[in-house]
Amino acid sequence: QKAKKEIHMEEKHKDIPCKDCGKEMEPPKMENHLENECPKRKILCDYCMLKFDADKYEEHATPCGSRTDKCDKCGDYVRLRDFAVHLANNCATVQQPIIYEPVPDDASDLHFCPYCF
Repeated sequence: QKAKKEIHMEEKHKDIPCKDCGKEMEPPKMENHLENECPKRKILCDYCMLKFDADKYEEHATPCGSRTDKCDKCGDYVRLRDFAVHLANNCATVQQPIIYEPVPDDASDLHFCPYCF
């Protein structure tokens, strides 16, 4: 008669194949593999919202993110992968910081800003 440990090892720790890629592993590791590691897991493209196998995603996302679209706020055409940065920093509708020009040394009529001084 098999020892309890041996039965346990055969039932709970015997490698099984992944249903998508065929890689063999212990059952407790399968959930993480399917969600995070399997090259056949589906990944949603950030640019076109289509799903791709993880092992094909970069091959798709690089050209897909290089496409351009018109910014609804400023009208510029921006690469899809750059849209978030464009909206946060470069979009013409983003309020740009005020740049003060240096006061010339010979300025005789200086006025101080009431908010700063």
